[in-house]
Amino acid sequence: MPVFSFQRAALAVLLGLLANAVVVAITEWLAHRFLGGANALADLDAVQQQAAMAFLEPRQLLLVLVGAWLGAWAAGVAVGRTAPGVWGAVLAVAVLVVGTNALNAFALPHPTWFRVLAVVLPEPLVWWGARRRGG
Repeated sequence: MPVFSFQRAALAVLLGLLANAVVVAITEWLAHRFLGGANALADLDAVQQQAAMAFLEPRQLLLVLVGAWLGAWAAGVAVGRTAPGVWGAVLAVAVLVVGTNALNAFALPHPTWFRVLAVVLPEPLVWWGARRRGG
């Protein structure tokens, strides 16, 4: 069992969050670039947001959701490689990833299926990524 180091655990959490952010940003960019989508939803009021979200195809939302899942797995891999065996760091990253996914899912009028899958699946993916440590 590895020796616990607070600095290593903190670095693992930061790297995990960075890995998650990079993967999510890339997949959302791909979703908007190649599948189109609503731009600048934050600038719209609630009624306009609802109308814009209604025009999105499920495949656009699914690509964003897959990005969130891949980001969660990448976060787990980053934590597992940086601080192997420090499950507190894995738990911290899982909580933060789920929190950011929940903020995204509930800040805009996403469909219920999107909200459920964005909040439920990242926990096991972070855990699995940390266990695998990248393969």
